[in-house]
Amino acid sequence: RRARSQLLAAIDAVGGTDARNLEPRLVTGTNAVRSALFVPALIVFLDSLGVTFSAVWGLLGFGGVAVSLGLKDVVSDFIAGVVLMVNPTFKVGDTIRAGSVQGTVMGIGATTTTLLTRTGVSKTPHTVSNRVVTGGSAGLVNMSMSRARYFDHQLCVSFDKIENLVAFTERVQAYLDGHAKVVHDPMDSGDTAVCALASLGPHGVRVTVKALLVKMGSGAFAVEQGRMLTEVGRILEASSGVRLDRMVDL
Repeated sequence: RRARSQLLAAIDAVGGTDARNLEPRLVTGTNAVRSALFVPALIVFLDSLGVTFSAVWGLLGFGGVAVSLGLKDVVSDFIAGVVLMVNPTFKVGDTIRAGSVQGTVMGIGATTTTLLTRTGVSKTPHTVSNRVVTGGSAGLVNMSMSRARYFDHQLCVSFDKIENLVAFTERVQAYLDGHAKVVHDPMDSGDTAVCALASLGPHGVRVTVKALLVKMGSGAFAVEQGRMLTEVGRILEASSGVRLDRMVDL
């Protein structure tokens, strides 16, 4: 009993005035331990007074089933919130996608997560259940953790001689290789910068231009993508015997 009293006193100290200086998850854990110790102690105390619990347990069991069915979703949301607390996969300010919902995290609660989502021409707070955030079949995508941005385009061109087309692709390749924001050592060799002939047939000649750019925001990426497309267009204009064309529809 003395050891239990000392343990409760220590927990009270953590949950009291000193709690604000501690990690929030530690404070939450001490509150849970305190409750876990208090309930058995209360049961033992009432049993020592001769209180019969058999009928009470039966009533509580029946009521517990009814309540559990009604609170199933709430409990699932709470458990998902605990999982997010113990194993955080995102934080406030991150942009995430969970199923069909995508937005910037504004707040993470015990049962819900608030996202700032785009609706038309405005952005609106969107409250999502934690079980939806963590339990999607497609998983959770934290786009703020992305390592790079993809620049991937295809040009439909026509040419007089194949040598003209080869010279054009080599000039664009040299431009990509010398670009300061192109990642030149990606972990996956399939993501190396490349400009190459992608299709040669009756429905058009297509040239693929793709590269992996360093991590940047959406606005900065849009600007950089426009600059790169403009430069590729200038190279095309300066290339003899190669010009933009259109795809031939069936």
